[in-house]
Amino acid sequence: MKSMLANSRHLPKHQGFILYNALSFQLVWWSSVLWLNSSLLLTIPLLLIHFILLAALGKHEYHQVDLQLMLKVAALGIGIDTVLSVLGLFEFATLPWWLGCLWLHFGLSLNHSLAFMRPLPLMFQALLGGIFGALSYVAGAQFNAVNLPYGNVISAVVLCFVWLVLLPFLIQLANSYGVNRSTKARSVTVLNLSSLSLLALGLLTAPLKALEAKTPDFENISIELNDTADVTQTFLEVGRGEMDWLWFSLYKARLMTVTGRYQKGQYPLLLDIEYYRDIVFEDLLEATKDQWQHLAFAENDIQRWLSLLTATWPDVKQGDHLSFKVMDGQTSQFFFNHQPLDIIHDADFAEAFLAIWLSKDTSRPSLRAQLLGEKPCDC
Repeated sequence: MKSMLANSRHLPKHQGFILYNALSFQLVWWSSVLWLNSSLLLTIPLLLIHFILLAALGKHEYHQVDLQLMLKVAALGIGIDTVLSVLGLFEFATLPWWLGCLWLHFGLSLNHSLAFMRPLPLMFQALLGGIFGALSYVAGAQFNAVNLPYGNVISAVVLCFVWLVLLPFLIQLANSYGVNRSTKARSVTVLNLSSLSLLALGLLTAPLKALEAKTPDFENISIELNDTADVTQTFLEVGRGEMDWLWFSLYKARLMTVTGRYQKGQYPLLLDIEYYRDIVFEDLLEATKDQWQHLAFAENDIQRWLSLLTATWPDVKQGDHLSFKVMDGQTSQFFFNHQPLDIIHDADFAEAFLAIWLSKDTSRPSLRAQLLGEKPCDC
């Protein structure tokens, strides 16, 4: 009994802190999958705030307990994710520093808002880990935070087995620090359960995001464009996919050829973009510039290409189509709502513009796979 009382002194009893920890973890999860490495501007300060609040509550001795558990959980989690990435289960567009920070916050949650799982039977701990551990990655894939080359179902099954073992192990790791929070108080239990409920809500709503702001699709098979010579040419779809930013779907892109199959360097070729939201052309230019810089094109070339787009692109509104047709590798042309814009005589421009979506180094590998017909899109 004395040992239990001594251990309980290491824990902050303020229920507001538990609620903060629960809400903080939700904020970290959402910002991480939505903003990726940019989220570090928020998630790293939240780590510091955690320890500052502990000090404000007079729990200075708890710093070491949280710090050690946080680092061990993060090291183990990052190691497992690295192995799974090497095995090909995950693909990331850039080095995911945000994922490491997410593991740090998860380690802190085990001592606070997720501590209610400790007295649960081992079977229930494993069940919670298998379900929510797997779903967290699948939900992240819906926001393009991670690409799952084997598909959602196979990836979820593998991750389920990993987390069936991992979560009970992490809970035992937390228990090894002598932490013994009382979970009998009804109000504290409600706060702890609210954390899991918020996580479940986030996971269950993520697959629904693609339904936002969509317009009816009346072009399931082919699209026709009238060029400047009034010659109609029919293109067949190779693949389609959606571009997301934060929790919004910005547009649907469709890659088309005359045969319905894509081969690099074979023309004519058409990329059609249907916008789900209003976007001014300045924002379109800025986004295009960012993608070209990501692909490491020369700055002089980028500025030359942007000047071509400045004289060509309009503002777009919800439901508008902006299409890019490459005729012969040397000549290309934009169409706005199927009406021709200026012809561009620049072979480098056509290749660079298509590279935003089709290059192996694209920032959106999942969208690339959809456009090439390698991955289905329910859009």
